[in-house]
Amino acid sequence: MRDEPSLLFVIPDTSAFQSGGNIYNANLVEALKRIGILITQQTIEQFAACTTTEVFDAIIWDSLYLQDALLGKALRRSPTFLLVHHLESLHPPEGWNSTAYFLEKEYAQLTRFTGFVVNSPFMQTHLSTHFPNKRYALIPPALGITPHKKQKSTDHIRALIIGNLIERKGILPFLKLLEKYPIPKLLLRLIGSTAHEPSYAKACLASIKKLPQVTYMGELSHTQISTQYNWANLLLSCSAMETFGMAMQEAVAFGIPILALDRGNASAHVQQGHTGWLSPTIESLVAQLQQLHTQPQLHATFLEGALQQKKWETYSWADAAAALVEAIIPKPLNP
Repeated sequence: MRDEPSLLFVIPDTSAFQSGGNIYNANLVEALKRIGILITQQTIEQFAACTTTEVFDAIIWDSLYLQDALLGKALRRSPTFLLVHHLESLHPPEGWNSTAYFLEKEYAQLTRFTGFVVNSPFMQTHLSTHFPNKRYALIPPALGITPHKKQKSTDHIRALIIGNLIERKGILPFLKLLEKYPIPKLLLRLIGSTAHEPSYAKACLASIKKLPQVTYMGELSHTQISTQYNWANLLLSCSAMETFGMAMQEAVAFGIPILALDRGNASAHVQQGHTGWLSPTIESLVAQLQQLHTQPQLHATFLEGALQQKKWETYSWADAAAALVEAIIPKPLNP
């Protein structure tokens, strides 16, 4: 019997496409390996086909929507945790309200897990309201890029939106409002993939063609995104739900103020009126962007506040890995 702690991750292929969840998974797995945890990694299909009955200290899943037989197979082998990047009930499909979707589509599966690995206090609070007796591991992501803070001018608003072109990110209604209410000194760069919801992405790109101050940059690597943060003096988030907000975390580290919808974990990244604004609606977010355009001294104040922040500078993926081990792997009994 081996002495080293061991974990089985049943997660998507992290190299298949770029997303916040895949970046998180890849970095966490590598950090765990570096501190000596034995890691086995499988996709759901590989787990389903696997006939071994190896026991792990814990199994970590990245999907809630599992066949009962698969989840039962995992639970018979090891404590089984759900890695919760997002829940569909937090932004349910059209025709559903959040509570109904949660009760009908998610609740029964969630009750079966031993516990949850969550990326933010927001998500832990949300789940613990329904499951107070489950085990929780609160593991925020660490920065994946090295930030460089520097003073920036406000001659123009140089803004970034970083997120895949999907409905939940709220990009299209924001672009439509810019068509209606143009902001002359706004330069906006939009970074993200068009592959996930092609029809929605097509509508976004059609709107961008009408907006000469908006540039679609495509899907960029983390290294390329670092260059964009050095260019920008503002981050915009139109997302209807962010359970963590990795782009906002990175903006904080680079000393960039944020205008965002007040959804999910966004308030963890913005000091209201000091490093940016949180807005209740897309319309009010655009109005606040207009205000920064007409009052550049306000933008300068936000930039100064953002530069003074000291957050995420010392937290690393090694810290995240150690916290996960502490939370879910049982300590050996003293002889």
